[in-house]
Amino acid sequence: MTRLWNFETVIKQEPLFARTEFVVEASDFEQRALWREHHEMVKWESIGQGLVFNIGELFGKEINLDVSWRKINGHVVLFFHCCSSIRDYEQVEEWVQRRLPDGIVKAEGIPSCFASDFDKCLEYCAQPEVS
Repeated sequence: MTRLWNFETVIKQEPLFARTEFVVEASDFEQRALWREHHEMVKWESIGQGLVFNIGELFGKEINLDVSWRKINGHVVLFFHCCSSIRDYEQVEEWVQRRLPDGIVKAEGIPSCFASDFDKCLEYCAQPEVS
């Protein structure tokens, strides 16, 4: 059984949020497909633990978001996707903009993409690591 985490508690304890350099929206299947396609061309490693957050409800059912990290060529990349049986992508988008963390995706200029345009992430990760 997956453990749901309290975001406000975790954000203070999980240093990977602050180290995130790029954000990718990709399901587990898409992440595996991206790894299969690119792992021989880039250094790709899993880091930290995956987390699942309850971000809201729709029709009395929970909407959950899965968050995990990979290091690609030394860059910390956050992957996320909605993992509940019911989805409301407006709630997901609003939550991501507001909370990852404190709106870093737009406010701080952290680049992001979908799995379908993962080349943007690879292009970013081809740059020298930020220390």
